[in-house]
Amino acid sequence: MEKAGIPPLHVLQMTTLKGAGFLDRMNDMGTADTGKNADLVLLDANPIESVQILVLTL
Repeated sequence: MEKAGIPPLHVLQMTTLKGAGFLDRMNDMGTADTGKNADLVLLDANPIESVQILVLTL
């Protein structure tokens, strides 16, 4: 999506927040909040600069 010109922040939002909303799962996923399911990824770089950092990490 980033290669198509979509800014990295919007790509991250589409794959987390917007995805949870589409699946009607905002009560238990989509954001980092108390009581929600989450995975934690620690990075040496800022994924908002380029989501390719996530691809290279995983």
